[in-house]
Amino acid sequence: MIRAYFDEQQIAQMKLDQTHWMTVRNACAADVECIGQAYRDRLNRLAGADHEYPAAGVFEANQVGTFALYPLSGEYLVSIQTADPKNGAWTCEVIGRAKMDAGVLRVTFGTFSFPVVLRDSRTLVVDPGKEVWAAEANACGLNGTFAFAYTRGKRTPSASRTLLSE
Repeated sequence: MIRAYFDEQQIAQMKLDQTHWMTVRNACAADVECIGQAYRDRLNRLAGADHEYPAAGVFEANQVGTFALYPLSGEYLVSIQTADPKNGAWTCEVIGRAKMDAGVLRVTFGTFSFPVVLRDSRTLVVDPGKEVWAAEANACGLNGTFAFAYTRGKRTPSASRTLLSE
């Protein structure tokens, strides 16, 4: 997930969060069940399978860009990158935070804010509208947009359960 982020401050926050999680995991000592549960909980949180952070993960708009949401202390770190699929040039870069409110994510960066809907467990939608257009005018180049439906890849916790049991 960290590869979806390009802001050094966000990456530092993610690494600090990982260090905190490792402290929790290490407190299990040699308790195999405790260690396994610590890993399952962590993987579920990062993949959006934790009910407190259902939007966590990396979502993709086919050949256009990514929308990454890292769960951190009651909110998400947000990284959005989009590109023009014809020439591959970056068109938008957003670094911000988001909070879930009544089923809608409210993404904020700088003085801009816009809604994002988690339509289902795999689909994140940024619909065009006044708030999105204002944010795009600040974060995107000419004709750039991040108003797309983004799809999450296959959730990893089920695959990780197999790895943990091996």
